Amino acid sequence: MLAVVFVHIAGVIVSSLLHRENLARAMVTGYKSGDPTGAIRGARWIVAALVVASVAALWTGVIPVTDTAPGASAMATSRPARHAEHDRRR
Repeated sequence: MLAVVFVHIAGVIVSSLLHRENLARAMVTGYKSGDPTGAIRGARWIVAALVVASVAALWTGVIPVTDTAPGASAMATSRPARHAEHDRRR
């Protein structure tokens, strides 16, 4: 995760240098200089509400997430069950 943070920061720096604009300031303030015709015309409240509702549903378990990664089911079990399974394999 720390590597992802460093890659993100490096990307912001490189993009700021290539486009000759302060991208970090634009991220904080929400304002960016540019051609007004290329801007978003209005807020996308419905899309934002759908994204927030989807994340909340996934986070609370309303929408179940299936384990697709190999070995994911072993990680999903409780700790004592994992230890018991490990002891049986010995």
